[in-house]
Amino acid sequence: MSFPSQQRAAEWHDDDSDNGSMSSPSLSSSDEDIESVEVVRGSERGKEPHLSTSAPAAPMVDDSSTTTTAEMHPSARRRIMSSNHHSVMMPDRLPPMRRYSKLAKSIAYRPGQAAVYHPMLERKLILKPFQVHPPELPADFVADSWEKSLRGAVRASYGCDGGVEKMQGSKSLEERYRIVDTICRNGRELELFDLLQRELHSHIFSIVKSISECEVDDSDIHEALEYLKHVQDAWKRHRRDLGLVRNIFLPLDNFLAAVGGILPEEKDSLRTRKNLPVGLREMGLGMLKKDMCAWDDKRSEGSVVSRACGCLLTCVQHSRATGTEEDPSWELYGDVIVMIRSLDMYKDTFERSFEQATKEFYQEESASKIDTLTTEEYLDYIEGVWKKEKALHDACKLHPHTWQDTDRILRDQLLVMHSASLTSTERLLELLDAKPEPQIDATKTLLRSLEMVHVTSELKSSWSHAIRAIGEALMKKYLAYNTLAEGVGLIKELLTLKENLDRILSDTFVDPELAVAFKISVKEAFEAFMNGCDQVNKSAHLLAKYCDDSIGSYVRNVKNSLTAEEVEGRMDSVMTLFRFISAKDIFEAHYKNDLAKRLLSAHTIRGTDEPLTEHSSYRGNELEKLMLQKLRTECGGGFTSKLEGMYKDMDLSCGLNKEFTEKRKQQQQQQGGGGGDGTEFEAMVLTSGIWPTYTQWPKNVPTLPSPISSLQQSFTQFYVSKHSGRTLTWMPSLGGAVVRYNMRSTGSRVTVKDLVVSAAQAIVLTDVFNNDPTATAARITEVTGLPVEELRRILFPMVYRVRVLRRSTGGPEDKQIGACEEYSLNKEFQDKKRRIVVPQMAIRDEKAEVRATESRVNEDRQFLLDAVLVRIMKSKKTLSHNSLVAETLKECSATFTAEIGEVKKRIESLIEREYLERDVSNPSTYHYLA
Repeated sequence: MSFPSQQRAAEWHDDDSDNGSMSSPSLSSSDEDIESVEVVRGSERGKEPHLSTSAPAAPMVDDSSTTTTAEMHPSARRRIMSSNHHSVMMPDRLPPMRRYSKLAKSIAYRPGQAAVYHPMLERKLILKPFQVHPPELPADFVADSWEKSLRGAVRASYGCDGGVEKMQGSKSLEERYRIVDTICRNGRELELFDLLQRELHSHIFSIVKSISECEVDDSDIHEALEYLKHVQDAWKRHRRDLGLVRNIFLPLDNFLAAVGGILPEEKDSLRTRKNLPVGLREMGLGMLKKDMCAWDDKRSEGSVVSRACGCLLTCVQHSRATGTEEDPSWELYGDVIVMIRSLDMYKDTFERSFEQATKEFYQEESASKIDTLTTEEYLDYIEGVWKKEKALHDACKLHPHTWQDTDRILRDQLLVMHSASLTSTERLLELLDAKPEPQIDATKTLLRSLEMVHVTSELKSSWSHAIRAIGEALMKKYLAYNTLAEGVGLIKELLTLKENLDRILSDTFVDPELAVAFKISVKEAFEAFMNGCDQVNKSAHLLAKYCDDSIGSYVRNVKNSLTAEEVEGRMDSVMTLFRFISAKDIFEAHYKNDLAKRLLSAHTIRGTDEPLTEHSSYRGNELEKLMLQKLRTECGGGFTSKLEGMYKDMDLSCGLNKEFTEKRKQQQQQQGGGGGDGTEFEAMVLTSGIWPTYTQWPKNVPTLPSPISSLQQSFTQFYVSKHSGRTLTWMPSLGGAVVRYNMRSTGSRVTVKDLVVSAAQAIVLTDVFNNDPTATAARITEVTGLPVEELRRILFPMVYRVRVLRRSTGGPEDKQIGACEEYSLNKEFQDKKRRIVVPQMAIRDEKAEVRATESRVNEDRQFLLDAVLVRIMKSKKTLSHNSLVAETLKECSATFTAEIGEVKKRIESLIEREYLERDVSNPSTYHYLA
């Protein structure tokens, strides 16, 4: 059996035909040339195999040492891999093999097992490439080619002899390239390099000479520009001409690049030439650099490069002085700087001078700007300088390292040198207190810039002082208010200030710790000016009034009132300022007064057609509870216990009224009275220790109309029957009524209006004007018993707001009421609404009410101090004076800031009342007396 193939390098020889076996393959090549063989199964059954010995591989042996015959399974495929993946293809079924060639002495094939390499085999097949040795060139070939064609090509490239277009000789540039290639292939590169180097030097020298002979005054901008244009033209010409030369001498250029400037040691003939350039471009730059630095004659000062650098600095400084953001000459500067960088003279010749000139220019200019510009203008100037310098750097192709140094110089000269001025309180006030709005963006820029140059300690101190100055100015402006509406403007201003400061610090600083430090300084500044000796109580009072104004606007539901979402946002802002005030008990007292008015007025103005329901019908119920929850979260349950108790009283009162109404209906039905007289009655039962303290009416004021008086007595009996031991004290001054006004117009037509009024107004309308449509002020006082000073508060809303009454003399600005003034029902009264709410004036003078509230709070503080002192001493039993005072101040700090002198007074009071005693041997130590 044989495997015919015309191109195979090995054959199968049948050495044992008697037993049907076949010998191992015998390679036609010699054993010494064999390096590798690879055997694989044919990819398709019946396909003619192919034997290849074209690449080396490691010898192959079977892992067993026997010579038994093995037969390859048809489904198996064996590959003996070589190092370069050439292979010998075997058929699907190999014949029995017994003898092997010298290549593999013990190879056996087994089904399912591949042949492996044996480390003992040493014979390899080595294929050597075919080498062609070109004939040597004549000795004068290089010189002859240079003179006849190559030198002329170089001269033509530099514009001599008519240029490239009129190049002498008949040889084209491609033919000259082939000549250079031939020279380089025959190892004659250095001869050609020497000839080319001398020729290039002469041309480059002439270029340098042409610009060196130009006279220039580098301090004159026009002469400097002209000189730079000459340098630019020379540089462009050099690059263009040298580029043409490189195209022709490209093989020589490749040779220089291959040896890398240091020739290999094995080339003995070249060992004496160690400093070859890495290319023709580098060789040309080296010549240009040498000639430019060395050229110096009597008509010029310095080398070409030094004069070019001087002209560059003059032009750059002129561009900076004129303030142009984009100069067309920057492209010219860029070409000259590229030349200087290419000559490797940038750092020593240009960069240092450029940085020094930059420093001197901005040192002088910033000194004049900082004194004449405002802070915002100076920051805009800095930003403009940075943008212009960056554009100059990019357009002039300066080194990236130069921009790093320039950026550092700008920071030093524009910021660090003037940090004392920029971080002053006056500068920050100029930004933060600007009108009509603070310069938020400018302030963020200033803080960011000063953080960048690490000037933060001085800035933080000035920042805190500026905020305190603004806050103290606001406090002085608003605390001398005449009305609460004016005073509430302080809270609005403080909230705006806090919001602006938060916007400034939101994303300004890169360092998070620095941002936290500045936020803490804001908190300390607010605490300082809001808790001053004269402002602490007023700040808390006005903050409570701001809450009342916000919630009351939503509850009253007047035109342009706040929405629930807007009120909730105001609550969050209020809690921010609430954390700053120390007199939280003052806030709680005023907030409690306002909450009581809102809760009571909400039930007073409820219409007669509205059923008695749970307290949740109050419009501001959810907002009130939300505010209480915020206060409880901030100060704890003890702070809001009375406020929550007020809500509890309102809910219990609703249940009592509902139960009383049902009992009253049952009694009327039992008595056969039907549905009663139609009078509705609702009583609010308020716990005396929880609600604010109110004053009673004078004793000479008559009681309410008889139907209401009888219902009062019935409710008192009903309440006492449910809660024995309790006493009810009626407060008509806090009550209200809905009076039905039946007006008779022309034609005997009756118009019905429901007037929601206070109890005093109801007495005036029913007791006075029911009997007589006209009455004097003296008559009203006589009938009702109300003092004259109270009549203005009672009558003016009905005269000038609702106009249900008329006044005979005077106007709303005339606040004095004469005894002879007449008041009468307005027969022409008209209103589209059926139910009309008559607004109420303040019960007393606002400032007097504030003083009374603060007086009650001061009394409560004394009780609180006594309780804290007793609680501490009961726990410690014995304590020194300083320790007792310190712990007392610490416990009271959550509610108010106690004075040390007041604590000492309370300690003396407790000693007098025998709660404490002094130690006999050490008077500064106290003992608790059980």
